[in-house]
Amino acid sequence: MGGGSSRQAFRQAVLDLISTKEAVAGQGNTFWERYWSDPSLTAQDYFALLTTEDVQNLKKDASGNLTALCFKVVERISVATTTACTGPNDHIAVLNCVRLLTRLIPFLFEDSDWRLLFWSPANFSATQEGEQPQALAQVLLNSLADLLFCPDFTVVPKTKQGPENPDDLSSIDSCEHIWEAGIGCSVSPGRTAAIDSHRTEIIKLLVTCFSETLYYKPEEIGAPNRWMLHFTSSENRHVLPILTSLLNVTCTYDPVGYGVPYYWTMVGDPRGDLVEAAVQLLCLVLDYYPHSQVNRLQAASQPQAQQPEPGAGNLFCGYVSRLHQNEDLEFVAKGMINLIYNPVRHTYLPYSIKKVFFTQELYIVLWKMCELNKRFMIHLLRSPVLFDLVVPILINILESRANPAMVGMLHVGVFIFLLLSGERNFGVRLNKPFVPRITIPDIPKFTGTHADLLFLVFHKVITSGLPRLQPLYDSLLTILVNVSPYLKSLSMVTCSRLMHLLESFSTTWFLFAKPTNHFLVFYLLEIFNNIVQYQFDGNTNLIYSLLRTKEVFYQLSNLPEDSYQLVAPTRPVDNPLADTNQLEGDSKAGSEGTSKNTDGQVVSQIEPTPAVQQSTEGGHVPMPEIEPAGRVHMVEVEVEHNRDGLDTPTSPLQPDDTPTSPVSPSEQDQTILNATPPQVTPTRTPPPQATPVAATGSPASQREGLPAGAQTYAGAQTYASAYDARPSKGKGKPLKSPLTRNLMPLNRDVARSTQSLVEPVATPNFKPTPEWVRSWKQKLPLHTVIRVLQVLVPQVEKLCAENDVKTDQEILEYLKNGTLVGLLPVPHPILIRKYQTSENTEKWFHSYIWGVLYVRNYDPPIWYDTSIRLFQVAKPSVG
Repeated sequence: MGGGSSRQAFRQAVLDLISTKEAVAGQGNTFWERYWSDPSLTAQDYFALLTTEDVQNLKKDASGNLTALCFKVVERISVATTTACTGPNDHIAVLNCVRLLTRLIPFLFEDSDWRLLFWSPANFSATQEGEQPQALAQVLLNSLADLLFCPDFTVVPKTKQGPENPDDLSSIDSCEHIWEAGIGCSVSPGRTAAIDSHRTEIIKLLVTCFSETLYYKPEEIGAPNRWMLHFTSSENRHVLPILTSLLNVTCTYDPVGYGVPYYWTMVGDPRGDLVEAAVQLLCLVLDYYPHSQVNRLQAASQPQAQQPEPGAGNLFCGYVSRLHQNEDLEFVAKGMINLIYNPVRHTYLPYSIKKVFFTQELYIVLWKMCELNKRFMIHLLRSPVLFDLVVPILINILESRANPAMVGMLHVGVFIFLLLSGERNFGVRLNKPFVPRITIPDIPKFTGTHADLLFLVFHKVITSGLPRLQPLYDSLLTILVNVSPYLKSLSMVTCSRLMHLLESFSTTWFLFAKPTNHFLVFYLLEIFNNIVQYQFDGNTNLIYSLLRTKEVFYQLSNLPEDSYQLVAPTRPVDNPLADTNQLEGDSKAGSEGTSKNTDGQVVSQIEPTPAVQQSTEGGHVPMPEIEPAGRVHMVEVEVEHNRDGLDTPTSPLQPDDTPTSPVSPSEQDQTILNATPPQVTPTRTPPPQATPVAATGSPASQREGLPAGAQTYAGAQTYASAYDARPSKGKGKPLKSPLTRNLMPLNRDVARSTQSLVEPVATPNFKPTPEWVRSWKQKLPLHTVIRVLQVLVPQVEKLCAENDVKTDQEILEYLKNGTLVGLLPVPHPILIRKYQTSENTEKWFHSYIWGVLYVRNYDPPIWYDTSIRLFQVAKPSVG
């Protein structure tokens, strides 16, 4: 039968099913085989010939016939498993049944009554005497799991012949048929393009079966998904081989192939489709929690001894949490990172190697692996390929900051860093020098470490990202706070960007715009304090930057508290960080493209961010819009810093009753595929810093050349007042010091790229009050920085006056040779904020995962033209 006549025959069979009024359940095999026995039909044919109107008409006018069709299709798949799916006819029938169910199930999930169809008893299933027959859904899932390890259909058959060949798939030991070498399998069993294609179609049907969640409202996400519950439980005897097969296929996939340019365009890449489907199924099974999200949140708040094991109730998560062999952990880490690095890999010949387009799914799987398996995250932090992960994620964050379609990917990248930053090894390893192997757009040239790259990318996201990213500032700064105690040296470019953030966040029109904006200043001050207290040696650039922006710290200590001064915040007409002359200098410097930093090195100017074009990797399909999520919950852990350099965590700090204001809906415009990022919520108000007093006339003060008694540390307000009472610049001999000039290159470099930062979205009906300002102003951790300024500013000014210092480098050398031993306050404990799961973030991740899968499954479009309720779908306008 030709292709055209085959399609006509199937189309006629569909019309017969709709028009036939009498029951068809009793029809013979000849009638039903018309729907699955034609070898020329493809998955695209089933979607084209069985239209949306056809399925709706079946549901409305021929519901009995539609029910009979579903039972007959599942029965045909089940029968194939009892015969080991032998022969080409069985292969064709099973594939066509899989395609037909993939087309029908999304429409059945639209209505609650039709969802119950698959949980009615499957009377055709064989049961022992006295047992109830399994539900139709259970028969389907068990059959599909068996078919994933069917010889000559989805796995290469063993070379042995004879009685070992089973007649029933239920007697197969699936652990002997793992798809690829890796975890649990040392030798690759071989593969063919047909076998990979069969696996892909079965996985797509499994993903479709689990998509019942798409048809629930966001507030109903906690409802149990019985499909997932059965597939991830012990009733699925293939959990372990399925998990290892999915991981092995993913981690052994090499899109580069043999390294021959354009090789993939000549021979094709059927394994690429299988790997993408495998990663999607991994996302779902690792994200599923068999109990409600509320119970999960309650479990997370219990003491460590009472918490359930990771993945309790979900065998996929349980097995992932138990991975412990170093070779297995290294295998997964290298395989995942190799694929994540692929899209940013540069070649001399354009498009000469295949690029993968499922990076978002890879991020999700990596996130779940780190969350479920502590050993995996520790191994990843020690792995030599760590920075092959860090750099691509930073590049994706940078490129996604102005693209509404990719904001969700930016969120997951930030969440991965949030997990990693809770570990000491991550901060320590960021000290590795950064040698650029690939081009990083919109980042000035610098000589430094990977920590510098992290800081510069986050600064770029804050200063030139979408305005809707403002709730993400907490998460970005939390990451920087977590790693700051371990950073041995920051470049001058990075320090300048940090000072720019402090200047911007500490302006009254930003501080008073929202009730939580002052937390950003707390985070920045904590970064400075951590570096000063624990990494003073080597961070001369930061110390010098503190001295040059000393006015900002004094102004913070003297914030207005009177009601007449707390006016409604308005954006300044001119940029608050640069005067007219500086802006004119920007225009000239911008035309040249380069400028010199304070080290005398040539750095590229920061140009206005070009618009990032929307990704078309998902094809022309409607894009989902996910509702905004809540805040990210963090738990604060104090870490004792020992002399040997090891950090010992203590018990988690208890949160206080400080209220946090939820994100206003007016601040959260809808986005394609993504929600407004969950915001890091401090679990307690930052504590007030202690006010230690250095010993008067101590040897340390004499070594520093300061008069006796000058080291008495009274507090920020005292020094700020003393600074304000100094003679004006017009009196006395002017000091030839760079400190007396506005030498912040950042003010010039980023004056044109602060639009999103300098326009905070004000909270409706919020009015700052003196009581509100005093409640957090007295807790500002300014004491350490003020102490540094009180000790060093007079010395540096004296140095400049007496030695006619003309360059910044001379001051840097002077600071490098000095020390503040015995002069600083008692070091505060290192405070690490670790990610803690919550109901809001779990719901956001669940919605985001399904949004990604909705977009990626466009050929064929599995859920197109169905009534999605989990998120809004923006369909393209006509005309």
